[in-house]
Amino acid sequence: DLLREQQARVRLSSFARSATVGGQQFPVHWGGDCTAEYVSMAESLRAGLSFGLSGFGYWSHDIGGFEDGCEPDLYRRWTQFGLLSSHSRYHGSGMYKVPWLYGQEAVDNTRLYTKLKLRLMPYLMQTASEAWQKGLPMLRAMVLEFQEDEN
Repeated sequence: DLLREQQARVRLSSFARSATVGGQQFPVHWGGDCTAEYVSMAESLRAGLSFGLSGFGYWSHDIGGFEDGCEPDLYRRWTQFGLLSSHSRYHGSGMYKVPWLYGQEAVDNTRLYTKLKLRLMPYLMQTASEAWQKGLPMLRAMVLEFQEDEN
């Protein structure tokens, strides 16, 4: 009710952490607190694909992992994944996950993928609209796009 009341003044969105049957009505979910490891980034992708197959349209994750520090190479890779996700979020526990704390290469990588996301915005807006109107997730498992492919 509070969000509906505020929506009249400004555009709002909320991030939900948990989900159950009916949770699809809430706009954005994210994978929760994960460690800063390659396996956690892979698990985040798998979780997002599973969420999409369960009827959730929008999904996010903590770029660079939530827990612990993050190695610079993982940070750059997770930035690429995160900035190509529907909702990009730098968030962490105990330390900031901002690019300039990871060196110039991380800053350059973030700039490059931010510009790419901006160029993709018309496509992302179209895909977001499909998620809202048709119930198709923005992050789609291959089976949704290529249903006839046996691989």
